[in-house]
This record gives sequence, structure tokens and C-alpha cells, in this order.
Amino acid sequence: MKGSIQQAVMDIHAAMNSEAIYLSISRQLAERFNIQAFSIFLFNNDNQQYNLDFSTTIDSNYWDEIFFDREDVPFDYFSGQDPLNIPSQLTWFGNEFDIYWVEQLMRDEEVAMAFVAHEYLENFTDNATMLRMYLEHACLSLIKTKIYEEMRNIKEESAAKLDAINEMGELLGNLELDRIMAKLMELSLKILQAEVGSIMLCNDNNELSTTIEWGLRDNFVKSIIYQDGSSMVDKVASSRSVHHIEDLLHHEELSFDGSQYAVNSIISFPLFTKDRTYGVINVINQEGGNSFGSLEIETLKTVAQLASIAIENAIYHQQAVEQEKLLEQIRIAGDIQRGLLPQESPTIKGLDISGISIPAVNVGGDFFDYINTPEEHLCVVIGDVAGKGIPAALLMAMTRSMVRSSLQQADNNVDNLPKMVQSVNNSLSRENLNGKFVTALLYIIDLKEMKIHFLSAGHTPLYIFRPRENRFQSSNEGGLPFGILEGEQYHNAVMDIKPGDILTVYTDGITEAQDKNGQLFGYQRLQDVIRIYANQDAQTIRNAIIDAVETFAQGMAQFDDLTLVVAKIGD
Repeated sequence: MKGSIQQAVMDIHAAMNSEAIYLSISRQLAERFNIQAFSIFLFNNDNQQYNLDFSTTIDSNYWDEIFFDREDVPFDYFSGQDPLNIPSQLTWFGNEFDIYWVEQLMRDEEVAMAFVAHEYLENFTDNATMLRMYLEHACLSLIKTKIYEEMRNIKEESAAKLDAINEMGELLGNLELDRIMAKLMELSLKILQAEVGSIMLCNDNNELSTTIEWGLRDNFVKSIIYQDGSSMVDKVASSRSVHHIEDLLHHEELSFDGSQYAVNSIISFPLFTKDRTYGVINVINQEGGNSFGSLEIETLKTVAQLASIAIENAIYHQQAVEQEKLLEQIRIAGDIQRGLLPQESPTIKGLDISGISIPAVNVGGDFFDYINTPEEHLCVVIGDVAGKGIPAALLMAMTRSMVRSSLQQADNNVDNLPKMVQSVNNSLSRENLNGKFVTALLYIIDLKEMKIHFLSAGHTPLYIFRPRENRFQSSNEGGLPFGILEGEQYHNAVMDIKPGDILTVYTDGITEAQDKNGQLFGYQRLQDVIRIYANQDAQTIRNAIIDAVETFAQGMAQFDDLTLVVAKIGD
């Protein structure tokens, strides 16, 4: 979370009634997400009905009269989808209101509430993660408050139970795990009127270990074993049920190390949500103490449920912070990577050239480069690293650097092209690439001799369109991709070029782009675009190819990086 969004979350959890919560939600949604027209429906799982509980657009005099059976509204269908461009309508008593976006909020695998936006959500993609997180907290706060309000109206409930639940409920907006655990331990001992207890949390291997030790040692708790060899706390966690042993000393199915404590009874509560088990609370009532009462047990069960949600929130928050740091690092890496690509096309008399690289994610494994030579030749390089993301980007940067260095060591002599490529391959083959490899194609344009010298390392073919003959010529002479086999021998080829010829090199993200039916863009469509725009300059041809690929794959997420270099020989 950034800025003061954490304070916004804490504000809704600190509110003590529904009216204050909705006031806070309305203000925060308007200020932070530019959402002003919305309604909130609470879901009754007993009768499977949505009941309008709050709306900024519908007169409050009608709220109690507006309810829908679950099958009569499209909330299930629209939930989880992006906002609609054209709204759906929902009708009650002849009145209609627009539905642009719906988010269902779940608790314990059941629908708890539906948030309905009545206006189009601008910049939804940028705000989606934060908005959904905020609505999750709003739902949790409403659940807590509804529970509190319901319990407050039940005369026989004790004030102590309400206070304990509220104390824990207030921590739902707190994102510090240590503070949540300390308060949970304090309330557990207070409610059960005990002096000794502990809280155990599951580690990454799903093993329980003591996080807070309040006079109750980890080795003692783990020593309480059933006859089948399983520990009591593991059974509490796996079954998600309370284990209350009133007379541990004489229990027929349990054994334990009785040398540490004089134990009369022990009770363990699971900490869990619908998605995950987080741990166990243990409290012992030392010998001679009072037995745990049913009211106290039920109170702590409720507190444990709220604590589980608070623990989950804190863990999700930490993950969100770490994810945000990672995304920022990826954004920086993307900026650095884009800086490695040519920022402008070289200006060479008799040559018009233009390249582009569009990563599928923030950073990619494709690259292209222009390298000038002392003989006034131009070397064009294009490459494609197997895979995506940060690992592919690092290998891309390494390969680009090696190609540039090898070209300089080869004195930029066109006859040394195979030697240069072999040097790059051998260097990468000696690295531990974890199965990754790099395809590449290099060609050197000699405008004096009107020839190109080229070599492919397992890359897609070089296409030359000769407009005067209205035909394509292609070749992928060379060898294996870089990084597969050290010592691979490469062979280059030489082809004549003529004025008007169009040279196109690309990565497989172009030809393997898919439409919604799974069809590939393919070589023929690529050739068709080049032929249609052959009279245009290189940049126009390049843009036309990218536009054709994006139009072809409309509605589908970009599967692979798109990289392309178009060169046109001048008259």
C-alpha cells in the first residue's frame, strides 16, 4: 500500500457503527478511486437473497424494500470481471439503475456482500488491486460491525465478551503482525482467566512453531501426543476444531511430558480462514484452577476467528508491500532494458531502417541492436531469449554485450562473422543457463557492394521482399541457438540486394501471435502486410506489421515479446 491508504483502512476498522463505516467508505472511494455512484448489498445465505444496505444513488427511504433473490441478479456472473463499457440494468418496482462493475466479497467460502458500481470506472486497471484490497477490508469491517451490533442487541451476552471481541475487531485494520499476536495472547489469557499460554504459527513448511511463549514452552505443547503418534496441536490445526482436555493427567488417549507443568486442563483453538490455517492458541489451567466455562470458550472462538482475519490481513499486507517493491524493481529494470535498445535509427545514405521491441511483461527477452563498423557497414542484430521476465532480461543484456564485444574483437570484418558468433555461443554454453538459450540473427549491410552477409543462430528466417520481382526470398543459414552446444560451427551466407528491397527480421512473437480461436498470425499474413506497404518508408511498414498483429490478436493477452526490424534499400 502507498501513501495514506493504510490510514484509510484503519479508519473503516475503527468505526463503531455501520453509518460511520459507510461514511468513511463513501469518502475514501470518491477521493482515492473517483467512485461516487455505488451500492452495497449484503447477502443472506439462509434465504439466498441480496439486501440493499447502502447506496449513494438510491433514496434511503427505499433501502429496506430492495432485495433480490440470488438467481434474479447478475452479480455472480459479473463479479471478477473488468468494468462494462455499456452498463447492464437492474430493475426494482419499475425503477432501473446501471451496473458497470460488481465485486463479490466472500467469507468462509460464502458470499458476504456485493459492491455494485453505477458509473464507469476510469483507470480501473491501474487501481484494481488496491480497490479490491480496500473493499476486502470494508467487507471485514462491516462483518465485524454487524456481528457487534447483533451481539449488542442480545441482552444475555456478557459485556466482557463484547469488549474482547471489539478489542480484537479493532485490530482488523492493524497491519503489524507482532501487535496482533500480543493482543491475541493478552485477550486469550484474560477471557479464560489463565496465566500460562502460547501461540503457534505455521511456517513455510506448514509446521507449527511457537511465536509467543507466555510461560508455556514449545517442547511441552509438542510433547502432548495421541496414541497414533500425532501431536494434539497438529490435530487442532488439521481438523480446524477446538480441543478441550479437562483432565490431561488422566486422559486415556494422550501422553505428555509432565515434568515441566502441573497441568489440570488444556484448551487449543485453531487460527484459520477459508483459504489457510495459520496456527493454534494454547492455554493451560494449572492444577487447582477453575475449569474453562462454555461462555468463555465461545468468546475466545469468536476472538480467534477475528484474529485469524487480522493475521491474514497483516500477512497479505506484507506480501503486498514486497510485491510493490518487486514491481518497482521490475519497472526500473524495464527502464534500464529499454535504455539498452537503440533510441533512434541510424542515418545512413541509401538505407531506411526502423526497429521496435514490445515486451509481453515489463521486461522481456527480445532485443535488437545496430552496430556501426569502420568500413561504413551496418550490423543489425536481433535476438530472442527463451522465457520471459527478469531471468530472460538478464540473459538478453548479457548476450547483447557479448555480441557487441565479439564484433569489435573480430575487427568488424564480414568474413569473421562465423568466428564472432561462435565466440558468443561458446561463452554462453559455458554458463549455467538452466536450460535457457538464445536465438539470434545477424546481418551486415554493405551498400557499396550491394550485398548482405548474414548468419542465423536458430532464429526465424530473414525475409527479403524484392518489389521489382514481386517475390520474397528467405534464408536462415547458420547453426544452433546460443547456449546449447559449445563448439557449434556456424556458416554465413551472402545475398545480393537491390534498390527498393525490404529486409525484415523479427522474433517469433510476431508470427506466433494467436487469435481467440488459437490460429497463428503466421508467415503469410506477415508477407501480405509487407507487400501492401512496400511503397512506404521503413517505420510505416514496421508500424503496419505491429498493428496487423495486434488487430489479429484482439481480445487476447500478449503472449510473447514482439520485436521487429525493417530495413529498406534506397534507390
